[in-house]
Amino acid sequence: MLDTAHVYAAWLANGAGMSERTLGAWVRSRGVRKQLLIATKGCHPLISDMAKPRMDPASLAQDLHESLDRLNDTQIDLYWLHRDNPAVPVDEILDALDAQRRAGRIRAFGASNWSAPRLAAAQAWAKHRGVEGFCASQVEWSLATRDRSLPGDPTCLSVQSDDFTYHQQTRLPLVAYSSQAQGFFDTTRVKRPPVYDAPANHARRERAITLAHQHQVSANHIALAWLTSQTFPVVALVGCRTTTQMIDSVAAANLLLTANDVATLSGTQRW
Repeated sequence: MLDTAHVYAAWLANGAGMSERTLGAWVRSRGVRKQLLIATKGCHPLISDMAKPRMDPASLAQDLHESLDRLNDTQIDLYWLHRDNPAVPVDEILDALDAQRRAGRIRAFGASNWSAPRLAAAQAWAKHRGVEGFCASQVEWSLATRDRSLPGDPTCLSVQSDDFTYHQQTRLPLVAYSSQAQGFFDTTRVKRPPVYDAPANHARRERAITLAHQHQVSANHIALAWLTSQTFPVVALVGCRTTTQMIDSVAAANLLLTANDVATLSGTQRW
């Protein structure tokens, strides 16, 4: 699965749509479309006005058509709503998504950075209407917890207690971005991301290193396996800068931790 977004990389000069166009060109040049699951996201606020939501049927249609054009494709396998707008009723959003699915432009859809109550409301509406609801939720999650008091994007959500409980109860798959906590568990790095510089995270990192020695793998492998060894389906999204990082991350795919390992790494805070 390759995961991109309509907004990538609009923060760069002339970068709007760069990621989707690059991915589309790469897929065509390799002839590998049938081997991939392509996921992209829409309805992100404009970079110039992050305080103004764009989660509405009109923005959805606009972004989806532009993404299909950039990817040079006729259908997106998994379409994410990149942000939410609680002021828009879930029935309007689900009806718009279902119409795009029935039109053949998307195969399935999910929610990114949506709260557990909004996910529950959307799934309840889908069940009431007898239509498909969200197939997954994409949210920030890793073994290390980000310090939300530091500057950052307030529209990005991290897994909290109610999110963890919701996924446990419903078994709705969770696709975790920032799954490697920006390299926090990479023991070859001298400097670590300040947003994860907290005593609880350092304690988890030390436990990950100890467990890594037992399994004869890296601490980063342990951090990824902590996600994929949960009691509900979790996919760990990785954003690698180098081939070496990609190879290292993929090596964690077959590592399964025991429930005791997961609990030990988690400590007193399960999520």
